Formats: sequence, structure tokens, C-alpha cells
Amino acid sequence: MPNDDIAPHKRLARHITNIIAGGFRLTDDVWDFISATDAEPNPAYLKSLLKPPISDESEPLLELIFFPDETMQARLEVALNRQTVSARDEGQLIDFLKGLNLATTIIIARLNQTIETVFPVEILPLFVTRLCITKTLDHKLADAIDTHVSEKLRNILKVRIRNVPYPFLKTHITFFKEILARLQPKTHADLAWCDFLINFLATCPIEKSIAAQLQQHHEKCCHNLKAAQAFEARLAQSNLETMLAQGFRQPHHDVIEIQKSIVIIERILFAIGTGLPRTADSAVSATIMHPEDFPAPKNL
Repeated sequence: MPNDDIAPHKRLARHITNIIAGGFRLTDDVWDFISATDAEPNPAYLKSLLKPPISDESEPLLELIFFPDETMQARLEVALNRQTVSARDEGQLIDFLKGLNLATTIIIARLNQTIETVFPVEILPLFVTRLCITKTLDHKLADAIDTHVSEKLRNILKVRIRNVPYPFLKTHITFFKEILARLQPKTHADLAWCDFLINFLATCPIEKSIAAQLQQHHEKCCHNLKAAQAFEARLAQSNLETMLAQGFRQPHHDVIEIQKSIVIIERILFAIGTGLPRTADSAVSATIMHPEDFPAPKNL
């Protein structure tokens, strides 16, 4: 249990210090970005960027290198769970961390090398802001996650909800709680429909039924799937240049992504007992997707 005598910003500082000390893994995507901006990226080049004072030119790149990923946020979620962190607390936290010598490591996986360094104080404010610590999860939604979601996925799901740039409305929370209770997320494949629902709820007008809007979206996805399949069939018999010359302007939709959306919507609708709209194309079946089509996120 947290010690109530410890100021919130100091309690969080202990956790964040440990997270920073654990190091930052330089992903292939970040390395490729560095390669695109520098002729020969290497550890020596990164060390030169880290020498104080940090220049305005290197600061954006360091913000990318020291970006808190989901695994870091999930570790911090244990401390944030059911705690309210104000903007004042966040400001005190940043000032407190600036006074520390935060040792960390950059792990260059591609080269199997590491760089021992000190976390740049210049990017601490943005780093803390990206942790989204001032956003408080609805307690009832947090209870539903703790009750119905497997232990391995709980903090990751809380992080993903915490990271969305809009507040969950009461109707959204009620709907999400019902889906969690019915579908009981247990695997990383289940995170796919959780992510879909989190993003979908952002587009839902309050006055309309969420289930009805899911049905409408299902119809749209089925229509786009037919169009995408027709496009690919025509492309297989021709080429893109010829099709464009003939005036063909059909927008391209990713068949796999559409199929995933269809399966997820069907799973949610059947879970709440609504079923598919009468106009649904029976040729589009949930059997087109399997759990293995939703791979586990990296680093989990």
C-alpha cells in the first residue's frame, strides 16, 4: 500500500526513476529514422547528441529515443491505479526529477550494444507529459478491467484507455463494461477488439445507440470489402497504370484490415445479443479470421 505521508509527486518519482533506470530500447523504426537523417548512425553519433547542453537540432531526435512505450506505462500503472494526479502534482514531479541525476541506458538492439548515459533534463517535461499521469480512469471501468480482464492484460488495457485524447462518456463506459463482462479478454488477440472499440467510441454521437452504429459500420465494412476484392481482382488482370489511364478511380482498401474490423464488430454484436443487421452479407463470415491473425504486441 502507498504511504499517504509521501507527497504524490515524490511517490511517482520513485517509480519513474526506476523505469528510466531500466533503459530505453532503440527500435528498428527509430534506428531507420536516424539512418534517414544521418549518413552513418552509430553509438558515437548518439553519444555526441547526448552531450550537454542539448542542442535544438538534436532535441526532437532525443524525444523520439526517450519515448515512454506501453511497457513503461504499464509498470507505472501499478502506482497510478485509482490515484488522482493533478497538474500541480505533475509540475512538482517534473521539477523534482530535474534535480536528480537520472542514469539510464540506450539499448541498440540492431547492433547488440548499449550506451550508458544520463537522461537529458531538457526533455523531462515532455517525457512526463507523455505518461498521461493526470488522466484518471473511471473507477467503475477500472473495476470492470480488474474483474474481467486477465492479469497479464489489465495494465496494458488501462494504459491504452489512458492514452486516448478524449474522456470516456458515461454511455461509453457502460457499454465497455458490458463487453468486458461478456467477452472476458484473456489473450493478446482480445486486445485487437479492445483497441477497435476504444477508437470506435470516439466517433459515437451520444444520442445514437452504440450497437446501431456498430451495425452501420459493419455494413460499410462489408461494402468496402466487396469493393477492395473487386479492385484486387481487376488489378490481377491488368496493371495500375492501365487502370488509371482508363479512368479507374476506386479507392484502395486493405482487405485484411477490413476483414479484421468485420470480425471484431460481429464478435461484439453477438456478445451483446444484437446480431448483424438484416442487410449483412452472409458471405462475410467470422471464420475468415483467427486469433493468430492478431499477433501479440512487441515487448510484452
